[in-house]
Amino acid sequence: MEKNTNRVNESNENGLKKYCAEALIPLVIILKYKDLKTLAPQTILNGFEKIQEFVDPFKMKQKQLDVITTSQLRNIHSLLRKKSTVQELLLCRPRLAYIAARENKHSPIACILDSLITKTTQKNYKNFDYLLESIVAYHRFYNSEK
Repeated sequence: MEKNTNRVNESNENGLKKYCAEALIPLVIILKYKDLKTLAPQTILNGFEKIQEFVDPFKMKQKQLDVITTSQLRNIHSLLRKKSTVQELLLCRPRLAYIAARENKHSPIACILDSLITKTTQKNYKNFDYLLESIVAYHRFYNSEK
């Protein structure tokens, strides 16, 4: 029985890594762009579609991935929003990994945020902050208890 559980975990982890790599492409374009006001609207829409996808419980269930809980996202958001330099962001990576792994779920948000942190510079720090706020906003929209 344990071997089957390990296979499922490995399969979910591989699916998570593959999904994160695909989801990162439009988000990195937004992150690295110098002036978001001049970015092509379709590029921005592609990035927001990816964010919507990885916070939508229905779409994540289809991919056998989990949506991060609201409390976990709140913890991540409060951890990252207080940082004002790239060095401080980089030092948050272990804590981010801990928050994500604590519930042993296969959620792409922590994986994607970790990758975005590694690609953030002082020049595009504002774009990272914008993406973080977008993730929180879409998560609230798709996962709010009404």
